[in-house]
Amino acid sequence: MAKRPIMDVGLVILAGGQGKRLGGQNKAQLVLNEQNFFAHLLAATDGLFAEKILSVASKKEAAEAARNYCLPKNWQITSDQTPSAGPLAGLYAAFLVSKCQMVLLISCDIPFVERSFVNFLFTCVDDQYQCFVPFTTDGRLHPLCAIYDRSVLPVLREQLEAGDFKMHNFLQKLAKKEISLAASGFGDDIVFNVNTPEDLAKAQQIAAGFKNTANRQKLPIIAVCGSKNSGKTTFLTNLIPYLKRAGLKVLVVKHDAHDFTPDVPDTDSFILREAGADEVAIYSQNHFAVFGHGQNLVLEDALSHLGEGDIILLEGGKNSPYPKIEILRAANNPNPVADPQTLLALCTDVQKPPLRVTVFGLTDYKKVAELILARFKNH
Repeated sequence: MAKRPIMDVGLVILAGGQGKRLGGQNKAQLVLNEQNFFAHLLAATDGLFAEKILSVASKKEAAEAARNYCLPKNWQITSDQTPSAGPLAGLYAAFLVSKCQMVLLISCDIPFVERSFVNFLFTCVDDQYQCFVPFTTDGRLHPLCAIYDRSVLPVLREQLEAGDFKMHNFLQKLAKKEISLAASGFGDDIVFNVNTPEDLAKAQQIAAGFKNTANRQKLPIIAVCGSKNSGKTTFLTNLIPYLKRAGLKVLVVKHDAHDFTPDVPDTDSFILREAGADEVAIYSQNHFAVFGHGQNLVLEDALSHLGEGDIILLEGGKNSPYPKIEILRAANNPNPVADPQTLLALCTDVQKPPLRVTVFGLTDYKKVAELILARFKNH
């Protein structure tokens, strides 16, 4: 697949919304961590695009935009030709002045876009699709943080003339590449958008940084999965030293599909837990452990007890939303068990793997470590 150069993609920031559900506030000027949303987007995209466009709703707003947004001189400002038509009108107006084959469209109410995420989206671009749209773990597409090819112009024009301003209907007519955020290593927060006071409150929580679980989830989480007895533990024990040599502090969480006894019966920790303690921590001069219990526990419950680190490796988790390395042995089970959308690579001795993904041998630990380091270096 032919990759396009970054400079053949223009940047379009949508700032034409009326913010009605926020009491008419200008969403681009909302502030998190002493920086407004628009300033954050400027910083996250600085130097990546030769062409930059601010799309606003009206000519009156366009006249005020350069002053209100403190725009550098190399920005262009467009206004919608179709009133009250929403993002479709903004994208159409931007394409009319853009000289690029593609544009990255970002709404100004998405305050957590990172430079590394923009670079990641570029790696997903090829010549087979008209748009490249990320989707979150709930399956929802996010078309206001996506890349569009100029070939969508006739569809845009047709919908605007028909008075159909729904983004969903627009996407249905395009050849689109859906990009899994789970497989990318980025969390859903990267495309979180603010439409209501409740959204703004949540954004403020995200910006402040959650403790424990939320902080852990900002680390890259990679699941090493496979069928039973595929060799997940062996693979991890050989992979970890390569990541350690690269200077990473590696955290490991093991998932057990069957319940287990976390500490040995008749030990003090077991007796205390049986007496009703919710958690029992044990420490010595060189070690510590925490034993707890609960109902319907999930991975995040384990993450909340981890210390500081650089990367989390999950042993198992084939049904988790996280990016995966799957171990596939011909003698064990030659059929992959993980969702192909979330696979980074297969490590296998199967001669003709059934999936079109990156393939390594069962002992290519160093190559897998290099893949992980390259993919998540910006984290």
